[in-house]
Amino acid sequence: MVTTNNCCFCFSLRTGSLIIGWLHLISSTIGIIGYLIMYAQDGNDQDYAFQKSHPGIFWADAILTAIKLIVAITFLYGIYTEQKQFILYYVYFLIITILVSIIFLVMLLSTDAFGAVALVIIIFLIGFLYSAYLAFVVYSLYKEMEGHN
Repeated sequence: MVTTNNCCFCFSLRTGSLIIGWLHLISSTIGIIGYLIMYAQDGNDQDYAFQKSHPGIFWADAILTAIKLIVAITFLYGIYTEQKQFILYYVYFLIITILVSIIFLVMLLSTDAFGAVALVIIIFLIGFLYSAYLAFVVYSLYKEMEGHN
């Protein structure tokens, strides 16, 4: 498979992967804090109303954010300890994320309100391309580490 030698045309694969991992860790931590705040709040705003009317979606998303945090931690652990299997787990996670995004995109395309979801479709496509690039960079790091062992 094709690999790259750098991340964003200026960082080594290791440095780029560390940046990816730390940003993933920070965003997941902020997400969990946000869910805790949303759960603890008591009010009449829109987020609170959504949480109370759709508790299954709220908790599923909160659990997925916790899983993202765990995956980010194991990914960073794999980079720092040079254990490539943890890096490969992150690649698998990104691939699963891409596949789930494609499923949601197909579901959106099958709706009658295509005009109303056009912006969401564009956001999904950008997210898909972003995740695919991250998977490409991290897989390249995995292959680079594989060559050193």
